[in-house]
Amino acid sequence: MLINDIKRNAYINGIYTAIFTGERNLGFAFTEVEYYHYILNINRLRKLIYIPYDYINSTNTIYNDDILNSNILNSNILNSNILNSNTRLINNDDDNDFIYINQLLLKYNQCNVCNIQLYEVFNDIDALRDNFKIIDNFNYTLINKQEGTFITFYIMYIDNKLYDTNNTVLYDNNNINSNNSNNTILYDNNSNSNNTILYDNNSKYIKKAILQYHNIGNNTNNNNIQILDDAFTFCKSIGVDMFDVLNIAGNDIHIIDKYPFLHGTGKLYYHFYNYNMLPIGRSKINFILY
Repeated sequence: MLINDIKRNAYINGIYTAIFTGERNLGFAFTEVEYYHYILNINRLRKLIYIPYDYINSTNTIYNDDILNSNILNSNILNSNILNSNTRLINNDDDNDFIYINQLLLKYNQCNVCNIQLYEVFNDIDALRDNFKIIDNFNYTLINKQEGTFITFYIMYIDNKLYDTNNTVLYDNNNINSNNSNNTILYDNNSNSNNTILYDNNSKYIKKAILQYHNIGNNTNNNNIQILDDAFTFCKSIGVDMFDVLNIAGNDIHIIDKYPFLHGTGKLYYHFYNYNMLPIGRSKINFILY
């Protein structure tokens, strides 16, 4: 009934072809992609998930320190004081910021180097605003007009427990001792609502940032793209435990290979509905398809 109702509403709105994703191949997936994880909070996640020893001790791991003990949390997060001077959060009240992002997207989609076959086209300012506006502790867009780059990511929470081979719980972060002196709760004083929690070390959830859009593929000769460093720093400052990226649209070249990402075990399969297409390479697919 649910599928039939979705189809009915789609047809009413003139949508006859759709793309959907899933964690298993239903037999007609046109491509598959894999997850990669950048561990931002090693001190917390090493208790919850397996992290290779050489990764924990790697000098290439930028954020293997506990940033919660630094002065970064004393800054005005939503005013971007922790970011590079050329990088800032998008201004929700400035249409020019959204128009600029749309121009970057169109330029990126048309570039021969990218060779992307599928991408989303935004036809009005409202659609741009819905996808790229800042929503506290949910959706963030950083922009760097000097570089001509931007990046958008959303926040997701996953529950996590460690089990042994007999399915006995070895560690349950829902049962952390509340009297632990290392407990930390960070509130966002700039939020529209009172006491919005940005980070809670007692939380039973792993807080993840998931890459949604970016256009850094145009900067193939830049080995240290500032907006990526700023994105990871900003995520760390709001208590993100890990940053997830799919190896699609050249992410493995432009992001994964440049930073210490761990290869995940999960896969995501892309399927077409009401459309026939031969399998295509993951490097020719954009980041998020709606």
